[in-house]
Amino acid sequence: SVVLGYSMLAFDRSLLRIFVPNDAMAVNIGRVRLWCLLSIYFVMATDSTLGSSIRAFGHTLSPMLNSLVTIVRTVWMNFIYPNMTFVGDPVKDIFNVYVCYMITWVLSLIGQMAIFVLVYRKYKNGKGKEI
Repeated sequence: SVVLGYSMLAFDRSLLRIFVPNDAMAVNIGRVRLWCLLSIYFVMATDSTLGSSIRAFGHTLSPMLNSLVTIVRTVWMNFIYPNMTFVGDPVKDIFNVYVCYMITWVLSLIGQMAIFVLVYRKYKNGKGKEI
């Protein structure tokens, strides 16, 4: 995800012009999305890998509960975003939408890392579930 994501960022304008060749505003908004999401996409990939690893140790509930952190996005979009002050620039305003993805991915990863450490310690001490 790091190699592919950053490769796409290197050619962001060219890639976006394939889809919207004559709309500079759409390209700028697309660049905001690419930079916000692809620059930290590896965080989501690592989060998914850790969640799958925890499930492999036989603990399915804790990764699912941690995934509920992403509900913060729904709260953000329904309660915080409508009350934000906008500058009238669509590019800057849409950045606020994508920030919620970045925040929830990082929060979820922190939770998955903590859960993984606890589950792995139990497993290493012989107190884990049968695999």
